[in-house]
Amino acid sequence: MASLQKAPGTPQARPMDASPTATLESSSQQSPTTADMENEYFSPEDIATLLTVSIHTVRAWRKTGFLPLAFKVGRFVRWSKKDIHEWIRMQRELQEARSPSAVELVQSPLAFRR
Repeated sequence: MASLQKAPGTPQARPMDASPTATLESSSQQSPTTADMENEYFSPEDIATLLTVSIHTVRAWRKTGFLPLAFKVGRFVRWSKKDIHEWIRMQRELQEARSPSAVELVQSPLAFRR
């Protein structure tokens, strides 16, 4: 039987070996599906970490409209994970459409100029 620990100011005790994040840890190990992402959100810090840019860059991108539309919960800005992942996919497609392939670079007469 697990020993119980009473936290100050709380009427109920919980087992000492029960982690408050145990359910979060087990659910976060699964890969998110589109249905899961519909109810999950990114903060500006999350996006900065995901894209390896500064928080100032994320704020500038939001201000200029480069990122998908965000919403506010009180004073906190949030983006839908689904919207951000879709935006990243679209950015990749745009990049691939704009940059020539390695084969095109080799066949280009400009590739051999000095």
